[in-house]
Amino acid sequence: MSAAFLLASAATVCLAQTQPSATKSNPVYRIQLTLRDTEAGQQPNIRKFMMVTEERDWGRLRTGGKVPYSTGAGQFNYADIGTNITCRVFEHGDQVRIDYEVELSSVAKIDAETRNPAMFQHKVSGTSTVALEKPTIVSTWDDAASKKRYEIEITPSKISQ
Repeated sequence: MSAAFLLASAATVCLAQTQPSATKSNPVYRIQLTLRDTEAGQQPNIRKFMMVTEERDWGRLRTGGKVPYSTGAGQFNYADIGTNITCRVFEHGDQVRIDYEVELSSVAKIDAETRNPAMFQHKVSGTSTVALEKPTIVSTWDDAASKKRYEIEITPSKISQ
């Protein structure tokens, strides 16, 4: 082996050990999501959810339960009901772009004859650019089966670089 090769190899090893790590963590965001449903003349039902996620990573929040329904004599399956929220954040100057999906499901009533539940489901997804620290309504809709109106508000906050 030549002395030049050994010297070059040793220099490379020393250089590699003194280089700072090239991995840089993504900024971290707190996403507060507020769901409101209102019916004419009544106080709104307000539910708040919060998650912390790194930029570009999907944040997921699932809450709810399982409702049994009959598929035949003595046989049952279970339907998931509740709230499912999925979102991810991208820095966009002094604002953020948020990809989101919100799914709401609930039992409307139980059929007296079959004892099976009738369920409602609402699902909305989209992409919105919003200001940091500013509550922003990103979606509204009216329920076709009732007089309820739904609203989704997102408030993003940057909590670390």
